[in-house]
Amino acid sequence: MRKAYIFLIALAVLGLDQWSKFWARANLTDYRTLDIIPDHFRLFLNFNTGGAWSILSGNVWVLAAVSSIVSLGLIYYILRYPLARLQSIGLGLVLGGAVGNLVDRLLMQRVTDFFDAYVGIHHFPTFNVADMGIDIGVGLLFLMYAFLPEKKENKEIEESGEPNS
Repeated sequence: MRKAYIFLIALAVLGLDQWSKFWARANLTDYRTLDIIPDHFRLFLNFNTGGAWSILSGNVWVLAAVSSIVSLGLIYYILRYPLARLQSIGLGLVLGGAVGNLVDRLLMQRVTDFFDAYVGIHHFPTFNVADMGIDIGVGLLFLMYAFLPEKKENKEIEESGEPNS
């Protein structure tokens, strides 16, 4: 997969994330919720000053710095090393999600979340499109490294025409 496609995936995640957050802030105000699947999934506006599950809550600038370093590291890795197709897609999703939440932290000092999943009293932390990009991307990377033999991955890289160093 060409490197440009990885950055197009990241840009698509970033664009969808920022558009959806703008929509949520405009339409889900004053504790208004929108039930999608009653008793399981709704849209509910929430703001998070921390990381995943509100870890380091209130340390927006620390989280912004970490997100910046991770994003720059991902860009370096993408540009420097040959990548298999599944790896490229996963890294593009993670990069787009990381930058999506970084934009919120830099512009608003908090991240906009609005997807709310729950079953009875069991409640999953509210999340957004950037979080989904990160989770799906990491999941793809895990599947690739856990279940695909290394030889198949190397063969895919060699067939893509990318240098092997």
